[in-house]
Amino acid sequence: MAEEAGGAGAAVIAVDWGTSSLRCYRLDAQGNILESRASSHGILNVAPGQFPRVLDQQIAGWNETPIVMSGMVGSRQGWAEAPYLQTPTRLEALHEGAIRVDAPGDIRILPGIAQDAQGLLQFARSIVVEPCWLHVLLSLVGFSAVRTLAPATETAGPARPLHSA
Repeated sequence: MAEEAGGAGAAVIAVDWGTSSLRCYRLDAQGNILESRASSHGILNVAPGQFPRVLDQQIAGWNETPIVMSGMVGSRQGWAEAPYLQTPTRLEALHEGAIRVDAPGDIRILPGIAQDAQGLLQFARSIVVEPCWLHVLLSLVGFSAVRTLAPATETAGPARPLHSA
């Protein structure tokens, strides 16, 4: 855990890296946002091989690890492709399925979620994964709990499109 001016107690950096924007958050061990930064450097605005440089610029002065990323950064067009998990799945599978990128430090990309609803495959990268960040991030700093991510059921209502990857 890094303790420095302007961010004492930060435990992890969470990154939502989508198609058109990049959002970074310094979180403490309870999941509270201590500081955030955003830019228009979405994956479509980053040249091949430049993801490490763009991330370094965005989080300059933040030295916490791990760095956990979600969103289109884990797509074929992103930094590295993180495979999808099929629902139902355990919440811990997001942490277990994270891939490490080829860069200095502990930098991981969370997998997306895929749901087969009545023969229609639906995908999500950050819209479903981000609400689960707190659990994943806290598990990285020692907290553990068990939850399940499951597809929509008849009692929960019909399946809806999640978010195109």
